[in-house]
Amino acid sequence: MREVFNRIWNGILLVAFMVACMSQPVLEAHASSAVVLWGGDVTNTGLNLYTTPTDKMVYKAGEGTITWLPGDATTPAVLTLDNATIESGGILVSSDIDVEIQVIGTNRVFGNVVGCVMELEDKNYNSQNTTTDHTYTITGGGTLELVGTKASSHVLHLLSNLVISDVTIVADCSADKYLIETYYDLSIENATVTGDYEGSYIWANNFTMTGGALTVDFLDIQRNASISSEADIDVKYVFTNDWYEKLDLPDNMDCAVLVYSEDGISCLVVGDATLDATYWNFSEDYEVIDLTIKEGASLTIAEGFHLDLTYASNLSETMEGDLVVNGTVTLPSSATAEDIAKLNLTGDGAVVVAGASDTEESTKEKVYTTEGKELNVVAGLDFTNVGSGDGQTAATGDGYTWDTASKTLALSGAYITGSLNLPVESKVVVSGINIVTGDVTVAGTVSDAFTLSGEGKITSASKKYVSHIYGEPTFTWTETEDGYTAKAIFVCQGGEDTQTVDAKVTATTTEATYTAEGKVVYEAEVTFNGKDYTDSKEVVIPKNELMGVQIEDAKTKAIYKVTSVTAIGGTVEYVKHKSKAVKNVTIPKTITMDGLTFKVTSIATKAFKGYKKLSKVTVGNNVKTIGKKAFSGCNKLKTVKIGSNVTTIGDKVFYNCVKLTSITIPSKVSKIGKSAFEKCKKLKTVTIKSKKLTAKKVGAKAFKGIKSTATIKVPKKKYKTYKSMLCKKGVSKKARFKKI
Repeated sequence: MREVFNRIWNGILLVAFMVACMSQPVLEAHASSAVVLWGGDVTNTGLNLYTTPTDKMVYKAGEGTITWLPGDATTPAVLTLDNATIESGGILVSSDIDVEIQVIGTNRVFGNVVGCVMELEDKNYNSQNTTTDHTYTITGGGTLELVGTKASSHVLHLLSNLVISDVTIVADCSADKYLIETYYDLSIENATVTGDYEGSYIWANNFTMTGGALTVDFLDIQRNASISSEADIDVKYVFTNDWYEKLDLPDNMDCAVLVYSEDGISCLVVGDATLDATYWNFSEDYEVIDLTIKEGASLTIAEGFHLDLTYASNLSETMEGDLVVNGTVTLPSSATAEDIAKLNLTGDGAVVVAGASDTEESTKEKVYTTEGKELNVVAGLDFTNVGSGDGQTAATGDGYTWDTASKTLALSGAYITGSLNLPVESKVVVSGINIVTGDVTVAGTVSDAFTLSGEGKITSASKKYVSHIYGEPTFTWTETEDGYTAKAIFVCQGGEDTQTVDAKVTATTTEATYTAEGKVVYEAEVTFNGKDYTDSKEVVIPKNELMGVQIEDAKTKAIYKVTSVTAIGGTVEYVKHKSKAVKNVTIPKTITMDGLTFKVTSIATKAFKGYKKLSKVTVGNNVKTIGKKAFSGCNKLKTVKIGSNVTTIGDKVFYNCVKLTSITIPSKVSKIGKSAFEKCKKLKTVTIKSKKLTAKKVGAKAFKGIKSTATIKVPKKKYKTYKSMLCKKGVSKKARFKKI
């Protein structure tokens, strides 16, 4: 009897096991021979594919999954991250074929304590080669967050080529780690890559970027770099070696390009760049031998940073832009005060002219201000016990005078190569520019126990003051929609402390008429240190005869209509472009006429209706309303950028714009009219940032006839509401909705 029971029980278990296996999700096979296997839970262990699976594998990762589909010589393997979370252990993939990494939804991967967050390698990697036949592609439209630790060596490390396309990668690490390091080629195509930590770094052999956005501190390129002007790139430094072949950088890129060679560093500045001691200190072996600042660009030498140009030449010819010295710059020994003045330097730092010899007084190192005024170079000063014995500073020297009775130090154009040590309750009176290379201390300790006064400035590594003497304030006025506000800025006579006080502003208005001007008199008043200060500003209100007048911009051929008049200008509506053959149109934030500034706040009804050649439109950030049928029937319109302050998109604004492929609806839009995007049959990407839309505020057929398989990106908190609502407004049920 027991034997029969056991047979029945074992049969039940077998059936249950088969049912359980059949209940697992069925995935579409990537290769005909593939079999679905379940690789287990990698949430806390990480995913290790060093031994590349030859079968389809599915892993649990947090609330999501990771799927591996094997490939072959002609078909890439596919690794899909679908809302996956790996809490530790990272991801390792090693393959001898191409691999495509599909990123779906939001994925988070935490790295090993020692090692990489994600490591992708070519099994055929050879450190002697500069090229590889295999490529990893990260794509899929989702977000990949890579989180490292202080001990992690890299965030994303590759021994293969890498293409990042149509995806968002956000890397976070303790500091000073490679965001991406690949020994071969790196390409970013319409993707967003962000190093969300100090010292983020990308290293690649060859680098290309077409569109998309990149934010890192350093970009290290070994051979070639090509960055398109459409790319949104925020990089502090670009490093390369002197064997590079081509650096093709856009003019709007703000960075310093540093080229390393055996002889030293060459520095090319495009845009606005800063050399900051936080990241890099040039040693004696790495002098900058060639500094080139492009016209319109600027290089700022931060306080505490030393730029050695001792061996640079032809500076007056290569510095077409601005060099702002707040730290220290060393020039060749042949430089004179006249040479410094010709360089047109700015900033409160020091310009050191290298000495040819330490034995001859005439050839010793000299120090100047950025304007070419020579400073008095003295060693560190100690006035705590003047005249008491060896090592104490004399009461008077070049650039300074000390009065023991009043404990007062007068500095006049002094460059102190060391610290300044004062007794308690000292006073410092400054004139001209004075620089202390070390600390300002009181009885040997950095403190706030001294008083600063005078008409000059003093800079040092560290200093504080007991009290300040402030001069008359400078008032700054700021225009607002309601008029003006004002601030009073008080600067310590020592030049280092600034106090800003909000002013109380009152206005007296004489209204304009159709025959006479009016005016507004603004009065600003502040009280500071027990004393009252005032300032005033008068603004003329033009005659109201401008209301309704049409204005033609002779340069852009645009026609506007005045919709309101204020003391400083008013508002206008963009009526139309004079030529129906125009191809590209930018609707500006403001226009100026006869000294008045008008904000462009709307686009008129039918402004561009039927403009058959119009292909690109950029709407300025002061526009709030786009009128009915404004771009209706523009059958070549491909690209539209809507300003961030638009609130209303009228009826049939983009009706039958058959070439339009994507649109972003800003966060302030609260109304979309009926048939606004109807018959935009190629519209495949709609990004809605606004959370203000309701069924009543989106008109009928607003999205009817757009591409049936379009991707609709909506705010995460509005996902269900918008998905239901937009399908009723014309979006196909085949469309793919994503959260942003």
